[in-house]
Amino acid sequence: RCDTIKFLMSSDEGFAPGGAQVLMYSEEEVQAIGRAAREAGIWLACHAQAAEAVKRAVRAGFRSIYHCTYADEEALDHLEANRDSLFVSPAPGLLYARVHEAEAFGIGRKEAERMGAVSGLELMAEVYPKMRRRGIRVLPGGDYGFPYNPIGRNARDLQLFVELLGYTPIEALVAATRHGGELMDMPVGLVKAGMLADLLLVDGDPAVDVRILQDIRRIPVVMKDGRFHRQDLPATAVLH
Repeated sequence: RCDTIKFLMSSDEGFAPGGAQVLMYSEEEVQAIGRAAREAGIWLACHAQAAEAVKRAVRAGFRSIYHCTYADEEALDHLEANRDSLFVSPAPGLLYARVHEAEAFGIGRKEAERMGAVSGLELMAEVYPKMRRRGIRVLPGGDYGFPYNPIGRNARDLQLFVELLGYTPIEALVAATRHGGELMDMPVGLVKAGMLADLLLVDGDPAVDVRILQDIRRIPVVMKDGRFHRQDLPATAVLH
């Protein structure tokens, strides 16, 4: 069964210059998508960079809205007014990789600028602190799986939330755990009775420095649904 469908509400600078402002669906089409999804019990997600794309997604009842790079004050008002029923994901990891780590793949500074990665990071640094202050639920993750932004590097998003988007380490961790569980509507993301025990044992304090979560050597124990997925504690380890 299909649970979620993702739409390209606006295009992207990576496809063509100015692409982020190109709307892919009319208001009428987006409303029809929203009605059909509600009737079928399907959640909607979308890539939306242009301010109007964000507004159309909110009005149609989309649950997860990616990027929102060019969100204006009206778009932010829409998101805030519906903050209890939607989630936003900037997906900064891909843009960061294009700017700083993709030269081996033919993407230098000039190419990164042409693809909107440089301006995209700058815009995110402006708009996401505003979302934070408005209480909009913003999640890490998204757009991993590219050769220069592979699966397994996802924890870097927490660092970018802190260093680029203005979140505290605790806020970034809450976004990745509690808000992630809320997005999926699953009993995960909190340590409490009745929740699934998805736990990491970390050597260090990510509430002080979230970067340690990028080092697998600092995560000796992983528990999934109350069962050990990995348990690499040395025999001399003492837990408190």
